Amino acid sequence: MILRQGKEQGFDLEQISAKIVNNSQKCLKRDGDEKLYSFSRLRWILTKDLSIKEINPDWGFTLNSDWITKDGKTLQELINNEG
Repeated sequence: MILRQGKEQGFDLEQISAKIVNNSQKCLKRDGDEKLYSFSRLRWILTKDLSIKEINPDWGFTLNSDWITKDGKTLQELINNEG
């Protein structure tokens, strides 16, 4: 998954992406990092560390806008396609 706002602002995809590795709340894993993150926690970390603009780090994420796949699908679209 890729943080959409980071992609739009030209950040390197390695800096703003993570893989979904399970179905728990902490399901995201970044390359080179053994920790697992929730979508909202990783969004907060990336927003603060990279100074990503036009995103409030203290607001939760939404299924329709913040996290996307490499081909641009949102989390909501992924959920809808599973059913």
